[in-house]
Amino acid sequence: MELDLRVQHHDDRAVVHVGGEVDLDTCPQLRGVLAELVDQGIYHLVVDLEQVSFLDSSGIGVLMGVQRRLREHDGSLRLAAPSARVRRVLELTGVTTVLPICTTHEATPIEPLDPLASSNVNVE
Repeated sequence: MELDLRVQHHDDRAVVHVGGEVDLDTCPQLRGVLAELVDQGIYHLVVDLEQVSFLDSSGIGVLMGVQRRLREHDGSLRLAAPSARVRRVLELTGVTTVLPICTTHEATPIEPLDPLASSNVNVE
């Protein structure tokens, strides 16, 4: 399955739009993109899960791992607009007690996604 990752930069913040299935096969790509952002000094991240059709424990591990790294820099991680199925997984695993969930609109009180200013990473 293919994982679609698009990054929208906004000064010291970034929104990572994720599409597809986040599982054992695709989570290394998500981890890589999130780690690269932290390495670049971007410590406030929103992961938009609106287009994620499946999320397993390995994907949850990636999210919790990046949250730990961000905390070291007084940063933040928020999750945006998960589907009902993905939200249920997040709730059952207790992730929603640690990571705030918001709508896509709440997560991006900034201009709409500009394809020219975005970095597109397509992973197979």
